[in-house]
Amino acid sequence: MNILQIKSPFWDNRKVGVATDRITDEGILVEILYKDSSGSKIYPHLYYMEQDKALKYQNMTVKGRELKIIPIEHFQSMKLKKGVEV
Repeated sequence: MNILQIKSPFWDNRKVGVATDRITDEGILVEILYKDSSGSKIYPHLYYMEQDKALKYQNMTVKGRELKIIPIEHFQSMKLKKGVEV
């Protein structure tokens, strides 16, 4: 499963936009790259969601690309230990 890297979330209600063509049968695994002013990630984990659940969220079209807008709190957090998913 590929990790989708999101540069920055939508700050209103803390959501991310995931292109519908990136949601696979395996689901989606998201990494949010945004860092605070001290250089620490605000969302330091990987975030997983199953395909059928992800496809139920609201659509938004941005630059001709269809996105699912998903609140970060609805993802399952996947903590990392030494670069390995737990």
